[in-house]
Amino acid sequence: MLPLPPELLQLILSILDHRDLWVLVQVSRFFQQLALPSLLSRHNITPLQIHSGSVCVRPGAYFLIPRIYFMRPIQHLTIQSEGLSLHGLAHIIRDIPPIPDVLLRVRVERFEDPELAEIVATLSRGGRDTIVVAHGSIKVSHPRSAPRIQGLRYIGGPWTVEMSSLDGWLWLWGCIIYLPILFMAIAINIMELLYNLYLVAVWTYRRFLGPPWDQAQRIAADFDWVSGDSIRIRTILVPGASQFMLLTVPQTVDGNLLYLPGLPGFCSAQSRALLAALSVTDAPESLYVETDCGLDLYALLALAEHHPSIAWLTLRSGSLNTTSLRSSVAANSHPTRIKSLRAPPKYIPHVWPFLPGITYLDIDVAGDPSQLAEALAAIAASTTQLSELFLSFGRPGPRRQSLPWRGAAFPPLMRGIARLTIYADFVYSDRDAEGLPRWLARFPDLNRIEMRCAASIPVSSRVGLAESIGATRTTSPGAWAGVHFI
Repeated sequence: MLPLPPELLQLILSILDHRDLWVLVQVSRFFQQLALPSLLSRHNITPLQIHSGSVCVRPGAYFLIPRIYFMRPIQHLTIQSEGLSLHGLAHIIRDIPPIPDVLLRVRVERFEDPELAEIVATLSRGGRDTIVVAHGSIKVSHPRSAPRIQGLRYIGGPWTVEMSSLDGWLWLWGCIIYLPILFMAIAINIMELLYNLYLVAVWTYRRFLGPPWDQAQRIAADFDWVSGDSIRIRTILVPGASQFMLLTVPQTVDGNLLYLPGLPGFCSAQSRALLAALSVTDAPESLYVETDCGLDLYALLALAEHHPSIAWLTLRSGSLNTTSLRSSVAANSHPTRIKSLRAPPKYIPHVWPFLPGITYLDIDVAGDPSQLAEALAAIAASTTQLSELFLSFGRPGPRRQSLPWRGAAFPPLMRGIARLTIYADFVYSDRDAEGLPRWLARFPDLNRIEMRCAASIPVSSRVGLAESIGATRTTSPGAWAGVHFI
């Protein structure tokens, strides 16, 4: 067959089916170079895909993945399942180095599918953290030696305990103090007590005597709530830190909200890498950053710029990395399209230059009252479209002096704000009757004031307070809507 002309060889190969071509590929290097292009073309895999490193594999062609990889390393792999099983795919990709970006076009009803969890665990190649972005929220799965204790019962219903997430003395404290109290509380029901003892005994065996908890089982248990039409699995490399797996499930964001929780155990470099790689296919309207997230400010702004549909931003205390707040302004930073912001006052001076389109601002003063003056000064010194301001003081308690109108310092003129809402719980006094109108006079363009502290202000004092505030107004009588106590 070797001395035959190439045209005749190609004619012979065109007659063979894909099974015969696969046998011929495995005969020798010469026959592999001769028959492999024909075999790949039968499965719609072109030389351009192989050269670019971006390959799409359909059902029945999974066995070609190792051959393609050793021809040229695959950087982006798309696997079309078309409703067929992913059986055997994990064993195939186990024989090649990890692929940085894999897209599984498979309908996922529940992530606890063992085949799917095995594929993710195989791509993870060890005990690294796995992050899933789905349903508008982010969840992290950390390596640990045993599953959660699921099904513990107390007087009121079932409960789940994550004992393996505790370390050292915390774990010992939980075993010595908490569990005995739990058992004593339910001792009146002997069946629930025996059932709890059984669950704890099973977990203890798994934790200390049983085999290590399989990574695929952990991933399936942690992400059993995930469902979608496809899953994108990426390996995120972090210089100077451990890499992690990022799984994105394209699906309509629940409530148009993108939720960023705290990431325990993640350093700032990993958090920046996560935000840089994060991409939600649908258009979230709100971005909520939870407490203790510790994100880099400019990475967060880049995320918001990458998702221009985000119009509402909520920052909780501790959601931003304080080091990034003190760093210089990034040269490639651009203002976002965010229109509404809720944040503690300490973040306002740092994020305000990037948010020129803000029209509604909610300052959560309760946890950080000392920095309100600095926040208002930053707003007054900038060109802004802010028209509505909400100040939430919460319950001052022993810090009653922290209410800004009770102090000697007043903010600069806050022009452009047409509506102000104050939420506070305090004991009304003569100092408030005198200081509040003078403090509100620093907002000359107000046409409506809402005092959501009606329970704190006696009914007999409201008329006099409203008249004192109205006397400081410079707006036209027709524009002034008065003071409303709610």
